[in-house]
Amino acid sequence: MSIYNYGILEVVIETENFTRAAERLHLTPSAISHAVAKIESELGFPIFDRSREGVKLNENGKAIMPYVHSVLRESESLSQKASNIVGVNEGIIRVGAFYAVTINWLVDVFADFHKKYPDITIKLYEGGYKDVTRWIENNMVDLAIVADTISGNLSNFEPLCTDEAVCVVPMDFTPAHKDYITQDDLEDLPLVIQEDYEDVETKRILDISPKLSSNSNFVIEDDNCIMAMVEAGLGVAFMHNLSTRKRFANVKTYPFHPTVERTIGLYTAHPESIAPATEKMREMIINYAKE
Repeated sequence: MSIYNYGILEVVIETENFTRAAERLHLTPSAISHAVAKIESELGFPIFDRSREGVKLNENGKAIMPYVHSVLRESESLSQKASNIVGVNEGIIRVGAFYAVTINWLVDVFADFHKKYPDITIKLYEGGYKDVTRWIENNMVDLAIVADTISGNLSNFEPLCTDEAVCVVPMDFTPAHKDYITQDDLEDLPLVIQEDYEDVETKRILDISPKLSSNSNFVIEDDNCIMAMVEAGLGVAFMHNLSTRKRFANVKTYPFHPTVERTIGLYTAHPESIAPATEKMREMIINYAKE
């Protein structure tokens, strides 16, 4: 099977449309259709469900996609290694991260990296915990910054730092203790929580704080939206220190006692055959986290 056709397939998966894939790759829709048909013929089964709106992976397609992504990543690693040998710094790096890491870390890391290696393309996959997990499982990223609460059995997870949970409250809220908040301060107050899968740390706090109510009228994914809800007096929220550093709402934050922390770390796909460009990015992320 052709690596070239695999590359076309990856773009079709991202766009879910032959025409949009053709526009991105500067090919004709018929060329895209022919490449996909050839792959399906070689595999012996269809991998897309087709409709007037476009195409979506069927169950067979979903089953083979991690292998397709893996083949493309290994091919890219080989190409980068060859370029590195002859003194050329080029290639593509795919990085997955959740929102707080992107705005607080990766903006600076990417800016510095681009100055040093302008010919290396960075492709960022940004989302929540669930998204990053899916990208790792499907071999869609070379590096991913994740928390230990979802890293599970990842063998290539390298801890970078701890991130303490804090309580976000309106400006007119004053806890009994000057420098921290306990469950006694929050008894009977409504919570603004993150979408169920994302809010692993809030569940940990609720497990050790029986006086807190787990009922919430607001279940939200976006960090800034959560803080805006708190600012409006609609409840209090548990977030992590990193998520509140660049905030746009007029709120206060306090450490919660007893302390609840997550460990943020770096996942490296296939470290035994890591591409030169990916290794450069990996080193830069680690150094930034240590500063």
